Amino acid sequence: MDRVLATVAAVLLSVGCSRRPSGTDRATQSGARPAAGAIEPVCEGGTAACRIGERLRFRVDASDSRRWLAVSAERADDPASARIWFFPGADGVAPEIPIAPEAAVLPRTVELGSELRPGLYRLTILVFDHPPTRDEATSGATAKLRLFRALEIH
Repeated sequence: MDRVLATVAAVLLSVGCSRRPSGTDRATQSGARPAAGAIEPVCEGGTAACRIGERLRFRVDASDSRRWLAVSAERADDPASARIWFFPGADGVAPEIPIAPEAAVLPRTVELGSELRPGLYRLTILVFDHPPTRDEATSGATAKLRLFRALEIH
């Protein structure tokens, strides 16, 4: 079992480290350079894995335009598990990635609560040029960029 989890983690991390996983990222619809660079989850404790009860933050590269973030998580070892939405949150708000000349950590955080179990998750990160609704984020059709990242919860 540990070997299977290690293999899944390695695959997800290799996908997560790529800005454009094969056939899954979406550049701007106009064909112009995407306004986004890397977006990385950052555990509150500064470790490689988060603990339930910690806050998850997102580090974003410099941006030359306003953008908004949608993020969901799915268990890597259980494809039938329900998607867990981080943004837009229950309040319908998706955090803004402001225009900034350098990388920054967004002020809006996610509290990793009881809806999560320890294990490996695949984060789907979508970037929009407007505040997305949950329905828009679910379809992802109008997203300007799509990234995948691995997140370990223990």
